[in-house]
Amino acid sequence: MRARRLTGALVAGLLVLAGCSTGGSGGASLSMAQVARAVSADRMLHWVGSWRWSDRTVAVDLDTLGSGDGLGTVTVAGHRARLLFGQGRMLVRADAGFWRASGASKADAARMARGWSDAGDPELVDDPPPFEGLQLAMLTPGGLGTRLGNPAACARRRADRAAAGRTSVRTGAARPAGVPASALRFVGPAGCERGVYWVSATGTHQLLAYRGPDQPAADWSADLITAGPVTGTTLTVRVGSLAQARAEYRAVTAVADTVPATIEAGSGARDEITVSADPASDSQAGPCFHDGCARLDFVVTADDTSEAVTASVAVTVRLTADKRTVGECRLPTHVLQPSAHHTWPCPMTDARLRGLGSYRNLSWAATYAGSLTEPSHAAALARADRAAATRLG
Repeated sequence: MRARRLTGALVAGLLVLAGCSTGGSGGASLSMAQVARAVSADRMLHWVGSWRWSDRTVAVDLDTLGSGDGLGTVTVAGHRARLLFGQGRMLVRADAGFWRASGASKADAARMARGWSDAGDPELVDDPPPFEGLQLAMLTPGGLGTRLGNPAACARRRADRAAAGRTSVRTGAARPAGVPASALRFVGPAGCERGVYWVSATGTHQLLAYRGPDQPAADWSADLITAGPVTGTTLTVRVGSLAQARAEYRAVTAVADTVPATIEAGSGARDEITVSADPASDSQAGPCFHDGCARLDFVVTADDTSEAVTASVAVTVRLTADKRTVGECRLPTHVLQPSAHHTWPCPMTDARLRGLGSYRNLSWAATYAGSLTEPSHAAALARADRAAATRLG
């Protein structure tokens, strides 16, 4: 699994503040425990921000709710995707341009652009690259409040950061647009993420913004942290009112109601489907390779190692000599259920087989094309948020 690192940095940076009590503007004193309690009590948080990922700009606009669910958009190199998350799932709807800009293969981009697709667990998104570290569960009021109230996190992060070879970051960041001049300004202590954080100076001391050049993950161990190409992060946050939270629960419900029960699996699902082929009989293959033949039988083996992905696969077996195809057999589409194992015969009756004796460097391989789908669980998300909106009145 590749380490995932994007907006998780906000949480990581906030963790370093959990044990701090010195303020920014005017030398005010403030315990982050106060901020943690305020965030935990919030019904809704609205996040807006951007960063650089490799040579691309990534921007987010997200609403997270007290239930742990949420809705928003992420934009990569000008291509925008819709996000719907909750109930342990993050669903994405985007065009092929978004997926290609995000690093997906041409085949996966075309497949996932058919509609909604699964991007994995919102706590630790494994796939695809633009969602590296997009730990949405840590940006919800409950998830973030819990992290803010954990003063032991800095010591753990310091050790993880050193093991990962992280360097200190610039601390002279300018106050983000929209953050009042009166806001308290904090810098993470040496050894942890030295990003800059702003908190309101009055009232319940709400978190307002984060700015820093790097985005390490929130609470991962050192072996999952990689030095990636993320730079220039700015995130601002606004607390939503009761009415806004109620409206957002209804918005999540409305979007979830449009998601089909079955959706495209994420690009990582391809790694869980394997197909291979071998000659059915050495006694047939040997003479055929040496002298040529009219028919060569292969056995195709297919495995679906996932717990949720259903694969509809059309398998092709190609026999090549010096990278030139000299024989081929194709199977009709077969359905692989989760955790399934199948074998199928694939008789090759290609006329080119008669000349195999004159070829050198023979090899063969099986490939597949088709759909990879899984349950969306969107109906459960819609029911939960419909009930949450009702509880808010």
